[in-house]
Amino acid sequence: ATENGGGIWYGPGTPTISGCTIMGNTAEEGGGGVACEEDAATISDCTIAENTASYGGGLWCWGNTTIIDCTITENTATDAGGLACGEETTIIDCTIRANRGG
Repeated sequence: ATENGGGIWYGPGTPTISGCTIMGNTAEEGGGGVACEEDAATISDCTIAENTASYGGGLWCWGNTTIIDCTITENTATDAGGLACGEETTIIDCTIRANRGG
């Protein structure tokens, strides 16, 4: 397991992550599937599933992140099973279900 971003970690920068399946990853702290820090990122048409972390089991993002048409499902965390994001995050047309967190 990595500290943050078991599947994908980026920061700072402006990446686009599209059409990916991010599944079965583990992070000791944030973002079992994806951890993104600072700047702007776009995550679209992705499945983020069955990941585990302390917080943001599926996704942990801080900064100006846009998440579009993604399925975030069956992720697990002590805090915020599906995703943990800052107020700058925009979520559009996503399915977020069956995640487990405290």
